[in-house]
Amino acid sequence: MRFSDSAADAGLLTRVSTASSSVRRLSIASLTLQRHRTLVAALWFVIALRPGNTLWLVGIIFGWLVLAPLLLVAVCTLPRGLSRWHEFWQFYEMHYQISLRFLAPVYIFVGSLGLVSTAVLLFRQ
Repeated sequence: MRFSDSAADAGLLTRVSTASSSVRRLSIASLTLQRHRTLVAALWFVIALRPGNTLWLVGIIFGWLVLAPLLLVAVCTLPRGLSRWHEFWQFYEMHYQISLRFLAPVYIFVGSLGLVSTAVLLFRQ
């Protein structure tokens, strides 16, 4: 194999991978937009349904948007050891290029809000 052949192959692979990643980014962006539209529709439905519990229900919605994926990650990684849990969060930081120093307090606050809101509404009934 000559150098020019391998360089041409590398250029072709770069173009193909760039094209596929832009399609992937587009589909992820459209899914994110759809998720936000669904969330807004759900919030308006909740507000219209129970005006007395609205703030608690909003807390449940946002809290469980954080808690559900977090619990799924915990269920999938923790049985294989604490090292897998740490490995996942290192991957998450590198993949999304965001530090857990910022995300952890936000996740803790929003998750706690969801748990407290759930407890309040369960004990009210």
